[in-house]
Amino acid sequence: MKKWQNIHLALPNIDLEEASNYLLELDVLSVSILPKEGTNPEFGFDEAGENIFLSSEKDVLSFIIDEHINPSPILKSLSKKLSLENTPKFNLSMIEDRDWIKHTQNQFSEIVINESLRILPPWETKSPFNGESIIIEPGSAFGTGDHPTTHLCLDWLSKNIKPENHVLDFGCGSAILLIAALQLGAGTGTGVDIDPLALENAKHNCTLNQVNPTLCLSQDFHSGQFDIIVANILCNPLIALAPLLAENCNTNGQIILAGILEHQISQVIDAYNPYFSIELLAQKEEWVLLGGKKKSK
Repeated sequence: MKKWQNIHLALPNIDLEEASNYLLELDVLSVSILPKEGTNPEFGFDEAGENIFLSSEKDVLSFIIDEHINPSPILKSLSKKLSLENTPKFNLSMIEDRDWIKHTQNQFSEIVINESLRILPPWETKSPFNGESIIIEPGSAFGTGDHPTTHLCLDWLSKNIKPENHVLDFGCGSAILLIAALQLGAGTGTGVDIDPLALENAKHNCTLNQVNPTLCLSQDFHSGQFDIIVANILCNPLIALAPLLAENCNTNGQIILAGILEHQISQVIDAYNPYFSIELLAQKEEWVLLGGKKKSK
């Protein structure tokens, strides 16, 4: 059976994103940035539209090459590119070949949100369920339904969507929340994201679910009036977006905010309090869901 070399690098004080991008130009099969053992994994995107410095103080750079390839030239080339004094130290393990399609499918199976809503990968669409099913193709965009923040938003949507609602999903990622809103009966839906690749993944998922919302990049977003605005991002961008989201919310409309840790509640409430009557709606593990109605002027 064919084998692969899995190499973990020690790269102190190096931007791992830059290093991984360069490795992909070399003779490697895949590159991953993984949390070190004993540390909490970070989101793979930033909070303020800037590059993240993924340092190996918390993360490890891992790449896979064919078992017959000598890793030394790759490491020397990487050292030169990153202006390292010495060739980086590394650990090497062997991986046996496997049915990678089956392996990927085993990582993503049915996720039941509640009795009226679940998420499925495309290869499990025939399993019985009495509620609505959202089909999501795992891709580069955040949002397959297994993270607590996504679960909180989906549960709220399943209990609060009305047929006449115009819904905005700001930071739509895979479009899972937007698809759910439309399948649950929303009148119209708009999804906005900063990442073109996320929008491509979103369009694909919308096609799988036979819904046709408006999707656009954030710089192409034109103001509108929405009954429900959902933003599942992170604390800092949520705070920065407060005036924009308030401007696009109808009188007596509702806003739903996620991607917020328990200790960040007061910061987000302070940012949105001038516009909305914000309160804690739900919590799952250390993540919270905030929301409320727009205040009358």
